[in-house]
Amino acid sequence: MISDSIGPSVLFRPKENQMSAQAKGYRIVVGTDGSRASNAAVCWAAHDAALRHLPLTVVHVVNPVATTWSHGPLPDEVAMWQENEGRRILADAVKLARDTANAKDHPPIPIESELVFSTTAPTLVDLSKEAELMVVGTYGRGRLSRGLLGSVSSTLVRHGHCPVAVIPVYN
Repeated sequence: MISDSIGPSVLFRPKENQMSAQAKGYRIVVGTDGSRASNAAVCWAAHDAALRHLPLTVVHVVNPVATTWSHGPLPDEVAMWQENEGRRILADAVKLARDTANAKDHPPIPIESELVFSTTAPTLVDLSKEAELMVVGTYGRGRLSRGLLGSVSSTLVRHGHCPVAVIPVYN
């Protein structure tokens, strides 16, 4: 368990045989979906990147929409809306990351963003191959289910190729 001024987090490290020398991308990657939990993860990742003088990549994954009817593709407006919404989520997260990273007396760090159209968990696992650290948010649970993580964070912890920080937000 790690604790800092932003809040507690849990850091998972993969087994040594799961990490290769090429897995080190010397950047921190944070997943965002615009939720309160992912905003906490963005702040934590930006703070950590600034402390460690590492570049930060903010990633939003747009899951493909499956149609409920088999007679044709979705209207182009749906894909356009998903892309616009994804870009808005990324812009908000990058602003939050810049504000957090520059809040202290740290030199500015490079912050990039990526919008990916794919399924979330496998995409983040793949991105972990080129990261020093992956960061995702999760909502804190009640006493009975406190040990459970969301499906994305759980998959990333189990299959990630680098350490994973899961940043909880408690209700």
